[in-house]
Parts: sequence; structure tokens; C-alpha cells
Amino acid sequence: MSAERPLSFNWDINWVCDYGCPYCWFHGKWEELRPRSPALPVERILRAWERTHARYGPAKVSITGGEPLLYPGFTEIVAGISRRHAVEVISNLSRDVSGLVASCRGREVTVNPSFHPLRADAEVFIPRALALKEAGMLKAVTVVAWPPLVARLAELQALFRGKGLSLTVQPFQGEHDGRRYPEAYTPEQRRGIEPDLGSRGGETFRMGAMTTRGRLCHAGRRYAVIHPDGTAQRCGGAAGEDRVLGNFFSDGFSLLESPRPCASDSCPCNEWAFLLDT
Repeated sequence: MSAERPLSFNWDINWVCDYGCPYCWFHGKWEELRPRSPALPVERILRAWERTHARYGPAKVSITGGEPLLYPGFTEIVAGISRRHAVEVISNLSRDVSGLVASCRGREVTVNPSFHPLRADAEVFIPRALALKEAGMLKAVTVVAWPPLVARLAELQALFRGKGLSLTVQPFQGEHDGRRYPEAYTPEQRRGIEPDLGSRGGETFRMGAMTTRGRLCHAGRRYAVIHPDGTAQRCGGAAGEDRVLGNFFSDGFSLLESPRPCASDSCPCNEWAFLLDT
């Protein structure tokens, strides 16, 4: 019997972003998604995470979006959740982080900044990342290997290392110029990406397809993806009749009691690394 999986959640706290990068999952859909991204009362949010702790124990809560720093009351939310759970924030650092640092220094709160060369100003981004590092809150700075940006990765890595930081690379997932990635990366592009390839769940991001359909998975039992309105799914690529678990912010929300077979052809978010039964 395999060891019990740690409990974790991926929470899209909002579907609002100030960048609009062309390689984002939500590119071209922001206006459509905005009405489905309510700003919920802080008290309701914190009650839900208290209920989760009472029922299932402590969890790792990865907060992403959109851009989490744009959410009303975000610092208060993170400080409140971190009383019971470990919190990871995925952010483009387009907003000042000094308030977050002051409120959460010394807690189980880390920030995983994503640098977006088409939108971000490195002279603004790097000092904010360094402030997080000084506070012991920096996890890793990531950059997406969108095909037109791959040729710049070495230059960007040198820039960040010169400031005491380093970049981890996340493969692009999607289509560009009619080709499907990451499978379509050329050998030269792969040589530029693979030395700094990032990971999730202790497994390096895959640079090719992996079939997961039919394999027993703990998604929905020890993990869920939460949408801004509270809709909770088994995982990011969830398919099948049992993909929606309910509303996380409702009093009666519960996770599955047992693992279920994966109903998707692939696992684009690398969630397989910590969820597939072995």
C-alpha cells in the first residue's frame, strides 16, 4: 500500500490579471471570466479554511489566479489561512509585497514569483523578489518557456543570477504557430530549457506527453482545484462525471473518500507527480 498523500489545494482566488500574457491558460478569456470571479467576504473565506482544518487537518494551499495580489483583503486572507495551513502564493509581483512580508514573515508562507518578460519590468520585479528572499519567503522565480522567449532564457538567467536570484523554467503547454508544446520544442530549444527545468511534487516537469487515463488517482481525495466562486474540481484537467466535488465555501463541502481512476488523457499541470497511485 502506498504512503498517504499530503493534503493540498490549488486555489484560483481570482480570474483577474493585469498582464494578459499570450501564453497564459486564460489568454483571450479574461473578459468572459471576470463575471465568474467574485470577491468573497474575508470572513467567509477564512471560515471555509477553518472547517477544512477541523475535518481534514493541515494542508498546503497554493494560491494562484489570475493575479492574487489584486484580490481585496489578500494579505489578511493569507495571514488568516496560515494560522492553520501552509500557504504558497504564485504571483507576478506587479504589486508591492511589503505588506505581505510584514504580516506573514515567520509563518508558513512562501511566494513563487513568475517573471513575464513581455510585461514585467525587471528593475521593479527583482527588488521585490529580493525582499521576499531576505524575509525567508521566496520559493523560486519561474519563467515560462514560450517558444519566442526560449532564445532569451540564458540572458535572463544571467541577469537574475547577477542579482542573487535564479530562474526555474516551466515548459509552455499549448499551441503556438500551429504546433503543440512541449512536444514541439526543437533539440536546440530543449538544450536551452532542460538545465533549469522546474518541478512539482518532486518530479521534474515533463517535456512530452504522458497518458494518465484509467490510472488510479488521489485527485479529489487529497487534492482539489478551487475556482474563484468556490467550485471545486478534482484537478486542473478534470474530466468525467465526478470532476466537480461541490462548492468549497459551503458548509457541507467534502472530499472524496477513496481514489478514483483518471478520466483525462493527460495531466498538463504535473499533478500526477503527487497524486497517482503507485
